[in-house]
Amino acid sequence: MARLFCHILEASGRLAELAPGIRAAVARSEVAARAVIAVPETDVVVRDWPEWTIASDGVGGFCPRRREIEIALDPDHPGLDFGPGGPLDRTIIHELHHVLRRESVGYGETLGEALVSEGMAGHFVAEVLGTLPEPWETAVRAPELPALAAEALKDWNRPDYDHAEWFFGRGRLPLWLGYALGFTIVGSYLRTHPARKAGGLTDMPARLFIARAEAIAGGDSVGRS
Repeated sequence: MARLFCHILEASGRLAELAPGIRAAVARSEVAARAVIAVPETDVVVRDWPEWTIASDGVGGFCPRRREIEIALDPDHPGLDFGPGGPLDRTIIHELHHVLRRESVGYGETLGEALVSEGMAGHFVAEVLGTLPEPWETAVRAPELPALAAEALKDWNRPDYDHAEWFFGRGRLPLWLGYALGFTIVGSYLRTHPARKAGGLTDMPARLFIARAEAIAGGDSVGRS
């Protein structure tokens, strides 16, 4: 019995023709994830919402609340790809990890918690699908990481951090810094704990990753492949 329930919002009239590909991607993603974790019953709501998609592929994802994934699509995007391991599959798997984390410690309210949650989700995609890191997960050059990790440590426990600045480049910080730094921090942890996998870290609090963030701030490059 399916655990991911696909709901396609078709009022715009632009998703009807895409529905078979969307449903296939949701079903395929569930099968892939089940090989790694127990998939909780989750609603996957797919919207015609171009302004919330990634410019490079026409897909965007969110986990706004418990057991709900929202997928934004740009039906007019020339690179829209619903094939195996494509952007839609990767987005569903990424957001599924957020669903799992919400079931335990939550996504988090502080900068450190957001960094760790996003980093875990990125590595979970690689664990489930065997795909390469996303562009935003390697968006910061390795020589720049120590100083940026040190800056993140200053605000690690702050709930009033600027999420748009840290993750979307809306300010003085580099575009996608939060994703790249979170991916590096979690990658560093996984490389120093080779028996662990991202799918098994859903209940691990962000404070346990501070040591790896400190190591990166000190010049340790173990977090990057």
